[in-house]
Amino acid sequence: MLNTDQGYISSPALNADGLWNSDRSDFNGDGIPDLAVPGVNSIAIFLGKGDGTFSLTPSPSVANVQGFEVADFNNDGISDLVVTHLIDNQPSVVICLGAGDGTFPHSIMPTATPFVVSPVIADFNGDGLPDLVASDPGNNSVGALITNLITPGTLDGITLSKPGTHVITATYSGTSALASSVSLPLTIVVPTPNFASVTLLPYRISLRRCLCNLAPDVRKLS
Repeated sequence: MLNTDQGYISSPALNADGLWNSDRSDFNGDGIPDLAVPGVNSIAIFLGKGDGTFSLTPSPSVANVQGFEVADFNNDGISDLVVTHLIDNQPSVVICLGAGDGTFPHSIMPTATPFVVSPVIADFNGDGLPDLVASDPGNNSVGALITNLITPGTLDGITLSKPGTHVITATYSGTSALASSVSLPLTIVVPTPNFASVTLLPYRISLRRCLCNLAPDVRKLS
């Protein structure tokens, strides 16, 4: 419904599969609110035109949607989607990363979790990143998925002085803002002394399961 000086008028209806609890954000950065509408097997993205109408853009396909929320999970200033769903009857959560044009071409590996009903987004551990809390009605409990942001690291200037097989592992001591970490071992085989530039794990985000700290243990639902 559009609000005019003569009252409300109807705008063209959106054709989406299985409407419930839509959410809004500016998915393509044009300053106009857009809509994300969950369906049974996808999240339909409708881009606002600024006149009360919307156009459907290619939408992320997610099977057996249970719920979803909108937040910026990788700190790039672009809205992402977190979707709780079922994969072969296994409850899981997946983050679809926004590209800034209304599409979501990349997603993280789904994380298995029983907490998929009625998801809520907030920073529950005070690290500045959005986390997810949802319920597990089967066990009458609430749990949290804490967002773990992994930033890129580059190790340069390694001189391999002898031919043969070299195994390199990088260790980062950490700072007040970033936790310490150890890279996966990287094996390099060189026939002659050479110079190598080693790039560690690429930029990605993942969800790490833990019990919700909002209560002493697992919060019981009434």
